[in-house]
Amino acid sequence: MSTTDLLLSYSRAMRRSLGLGCQATLLRQLVDSEFEALGRRRLLSRPTEPLAVLHTTGWSSVEKWRAGLSRKRRYKLRQTERALSEGSAVEVALVPGASLEVAETVALLRHNERKYGGGPFSPLPQSTGYLAELLRQPDVLAICYRDRSTGVLLAIGTVFDHRDRPVLRHYSALPIVRARFPDLNLYTNLYQLLVGWAIEASKEQVIIGKGMLDIKQSLGAELLPQYAAVVR
Repeated sequence: MSTTDLLLSYSRAMRRSLGLGCQATLLRQLVDSEFEALGRRRLLSRPTEPLAVLHTTGWSSVEKWRAGLSRKRRYKLRQTERALSEGSAVEVALVPGASLEVAETVALLRHNERKYGGGPFSPLPQSTGYLAELLRQPDVLAICYRDRSTGVLLAIGTVFDHRDRPVLRHYSALPIVRARFPDLNLYTNLYQLLVGWAIEASKEQVIIGKGMLDIKQSLGAELLPQYAAVVR
């Protein structure tokens, strides 16, 4: 069964469950193939923000990936890499999600939500219980940046692993990070670490989400069109 068929089956089941008051369903973040497959079932539709994807099968190493970026971007990535070398004040680790302290993680993720706002469909502020269950899943990983002297979690990115196309789900950092560590751009370093991990694990691509598209393009990401559609 295709993704589109699954979406339509789910939509019909929800309408049956909710009753006559539910006349249609809004489907969001549809890629080209899913959008076209809906055909005449679309009552209303419009483009939404593109989805950024880093293709990783074409690179044999992080250095090869980095070589294709602009000179300025390469310099900034190397600057942070040097600052995070052995003996740095910040410790970096890729860990299972289950190893995280949930309340600490929730508190950190809410900094990003307050900074940017998530709109009416935002899943944040997330409940501690929901995030605890999510982090326990065996395919959830996290890239963590901690203050080496205090153990405080400074920044985090969560990754939903997949055989071919893992997804970067969250990123958030404490507001004090830039002031305390001006030579560290943890946001772009996160992508460098993701690329290295994906190449080593033979992933086809990493889905890195919406927003901050200029930065993501500067890191070599492709922007895939997405759509929202109302279907009956």
